[in-house]
Amino acid sequence: MENPLLFSSLTIISLAMIFYTVGVWSEWYVKQLRPWHVVCFSSGVVTDTIGTGIMMYMGQMTNFHDTFHLVTGWLALILMIIHAAWAIRTIRRGREHELQVFNRFSIFVWCVWMIPYCTGGMIR
Repeated sequence: MENPLLFSSLTIISLAMIFYTVGVWSEWYVKQLRPWHVVCFSSGVVTDTIGTGIMMYMGQMTNFHDTFHLVTGWLALILMIIHAAWAIRTIRRGREHELQVFNRFSIFVWCVWMIPYCTGGMIR
């Protein structure tokens, strides 16, 4: 790949997808939020933020902007941050019912996040 920034951003965003997917779907499978899921969510947020930052820098350098990708990407990142913060709060509170129903929000956020992830490769 000729552009090292592009390669870095794609690698980091793909790591975010792996962290987030493992956290969300393993939480769904066990039907209860656990601390290691929160680690996966938080790792996904950090790597997605870094990858998004690199992509924003590249977009400024090339004057390339896709409104749909930009809006859905920011929406997804904001939802991921809210999701991770809420997961931390839910774990700290330790209420059994909240731990068991949290996965509903997780799947919603994952679905929203997959829109910019999947469309990102199609916009060029």
